[in-house]
Amino acid sequence: MQNIISLLCPTRGRPHFIPPHIMSIMETAAEPERLEVMFYIDRDDPELPNYEKLFAEIRTNVFPGLNLIGLVGDRIGTPKAINAMAGQSTGRFLMISNDDLFFKTKGWDREVERAAKHAPDGIFNIFMDDGYLGPKLSCFPIVGRPWYEALGYLAPVLFDHCNVDLWIHRVGDALARNYYLADVHLEHRHFEDDGSGNRFNWQSEGAPRRRLARDNAYFQMFDRYMQLDIDILRDAIEGKPSRYPAFKEQALTVAYNI
Repeated sequence: MQNIISLLCPTRGRPHFIPPHIMSIMETAAEPERLEVMFYIDRDDPELPNYEKLFAEIRTNVFPGLNLIGLVGDRIGTPKAINAMAGQSTGRFLMISNDDLFFKTKGWDREVERAAKHAPDGIFNIFMDDGYLGPKLSCFPIVGRPWYEALGYLAPVLFDHCNVDLWIHRVGDALARNYYLADVHLEHRHFEDDGSGNRFNWQSEGAPRRRLARDNAYFQMFDRYMQLDIDILRDAIEGKPSRYPAFKEQALTVAYNI
């Protein structure tokens, strides 16, 4: 049985987030046996032994039918971790996920599959309502495998952590291949929710803010390269050979040089 969706989730230092995240997936998916749930854990993460024990417990005693994969590797940053998982995934659809994400709508996986029928060639970006930006941004994009295969990577490695979602959203918008599922809901509990009511309070100061500022600056500097992704995907839509084969090979070298 072929997997429908591979959920790709970088995580670090918080294995206690995993059980409620997985529980929400399993309780709402129409066909959880067709899901692939992958996590990337840094080998230098002090919590690595706890992650491994937790994954073994979930596979053995909690959800023995779940295709749960814990990928351990060097600390390489979020985009490369996403690409590392994508490279080992088997799903027809690839979703960038978070460990602080809760799936709320029953049958969300079937809704994704329905939306994908709008683009039979598999070049699409599907996204759900995460309760914040709605149709304005695909915070947790789901792309078809042909999208990934055409580019050779899922997450552009220009960034340290932020703006992967914005990049994918802009590419999908340029191709008129963004599909927003307004009636399929996620809850995003941000990792530094401090109880103030502002779940994005982390952006106000400190290292996370500096990282965001860096990635925003890089987006402004290099967004012209987005046209390369758009053109490569448009060639795939039209059934043409890629007009940038050399670029693709170079991009692959960077994306997977881990």
